Amino acid sequence: FIYYIQAGLQLNFIVAIDFTGSNGDPAHPRSLHYFDPHNPVNQYTTAIEAVGNIIQDYDTDKLFPCFGFGGVFQPGQSPHFNFPMNYNFENPNVMYVQGIIDAYKYTLQQVKLWGPTNFEPCIRSAIATASQFQSGLHYFVLLIITDGAITDLDKTKEAIVEASRYPMSLIIVGVGDAEFDSMDELDSDQQMLRGPFSQRPADRDIVQFVALREVFKGQFEPSCIARYQVELGRKVLAELPNQVVAYLKSRDIPPSAVYRLYSQQFPPQPTT
Repeated sequence: FIYYIQAGLQLNFIVAIDFTGSNGDPAHPRSLHYFDPHNPVNQYTTAIEAVGNIIQDYDTDKLFPCFGFGGVFQPGQSPHFNFPMNYNFENPNVMYVQGIIDAYKYTLQQVKLWGPTNFEPCIRSAIATASQFQSGLHYFVLLIITDGAITDLDKTKEAIVEASRYPMSLIIVGVGDAEFDSMDELDSDQQMLRGPFSQRPADRDIVQFVALREVFKGQFEPSCIARYQVELGRKVLAELPNQVVAYLKSRDIPPSAVYRLYSQQFPPQPTT
């Protein structure tokens, strides 16, 4: 893995955040979206920073698409399941991890939490992006942060099976105290995931799930945020190097090929 990184492999970060009603009213201290005025962090920002602060070091442009799912903008509207958090459907990118945090906080002021918890639209959107970058220079990491069980589990499985063909991995961080049994079905550590409709097996394991409560082991304490982020980053990114290498080797792309692509896209600047 380190040889691909040294050759210039670009890790591209995509974020999808759960705005379903089960998170609780953001104005209430018991809500998973609540921000204490004296210590403005929560479990969602903890997950965003834990993963984003590592991956952004391997992304040259530092532009990150960020989406929300499960929210309603106007009374009587249907919920949206893959809306850009900067409200720019043509360009959902924000700058740096702080840009993701800012867009997330702004969205909380604009959206009504609703539901259900559908993952498939976010995964399909990431597939559409990753499918355009199969040369070997780019690899995409989709982070989904959620508080509950998946509503569209079979469709999500089918989407993950398709995603396994492309340069991407899926990290799911569960926040709160819900049961996350369905998430274990998506993580193919024991048996390769198979599409419920197509019966097609995944090409490789691309999913890593971690429940954040496994990291803080008790009550979430904002004062311990730095420790949480280090431990969460270690857990959720543990399988990523092998997933990246498995994809590139399956396409017969050695580090030298990645280096050539990087040199072409980012030629060295002439010295004066």
